[in-house]
Amino acid sequence: MISKHNWDWLNNTLSINPSEDKISYNLDLKVKPEFKKYSQIDLDITIYPYSKELDSKDIKISPLTDYWEDLGDGQKSIYRTIQPIGNKIFALILGLSITLVLAFFRPDQLTSGEVIVSLVGVYLVGKELWSDLNNFLERVSQKYFIRWYPQIYSLELITDTTLSNYTQKAREKRFNNNLILPSKFDLIKQSNSQTIRLDYRSKSLFDSSSPTVRLGLIEIENNKEKYFKINNSQIGIKLSLTKTFLGVSWTQEFFQALDSSSFGSLNNKNKWLENTALHRKTITIGRIKIYLQSKQKSLKNIINWSE
Repeated sequence: MISKHNWDWLNNTLSINPSEDKISYNLDLKVKPEFKKYSQIDLDITIYPYSKELDSKDIKISPLTDYWEDLGDGQKSIYRTIQPIGNKIFALILGLSITLVLAFFRPDQLTSGEVIVSLVGVYLVGKELWSDLNNFLERVSQKYFIRWYPQIYSLELITDTTLSNYTQKAREKRFNNNLILPSKFDLIKQSNSQTIRLDYRSKSLFDSSSPTVRLGLIEIENNKEKYFKINNSQIGIKLSLTKTFLGVSWTQEFFQALDSSSFGSLNNKNKWLENTALHRKTITIGRIKIYLQSKQKSLKNIINWSE
């Protein structure tokens, strides 16, 4: 069943337009006034060319791919890898629990060297045990409305250096101004497609007076730009609008694709419905994600691609 709601303002949110060189595309986001109601705007963009002449190595999203490759090569960057802390927290809780048990039943042993060494061992084992437990929770919860959600982003922006201000100015000049970088991002390369995940603080979108901000450039390399066309590709988007209060996040998620010039989405039965978006409401507390509602909404085109 398709539900009608006042989400029409989401149409034409993401724009893909050819740049002046005709061999790359501007990836732009229209800064809608409605974004001010949310604390966080997330975008997952999947680029899937149908032409067998194109694969992921021919697609580059500048400047984000540059930073991704710098870190992969062990070089310094204005981004840094997000280090998971779940294993450390779990190990500390496990060690603390054992300490409390000893304090209650065998308080005389708490000062012995053997106990201290054992607690250090428990901490190290707990960190390793968390990896297996984390993977187990992710697998067993995938089919339920309450899920243990994997870490989404792998890189975060470093904003506490003076040098980053100069780098920002240089980026703006290179990428024709209004370029903003996500506070967090991730890049997933597969053999025939790419997915870029972007996290923006809502406030950062309004730092510029421009109604449109540039997310990056889609560059088709190796002289294969002729194979990347609107009627021969799929661009998919997941747009997440999040309000956060006291560590609890309420999110409105929208899924839509531009598939060979056709706008639409897949419903829960994987049936393609034109001029719709799949709308999902979720609540997130830490790594726990609760799926509340999922419906099709009448939406013409979140994505606008002009050639």
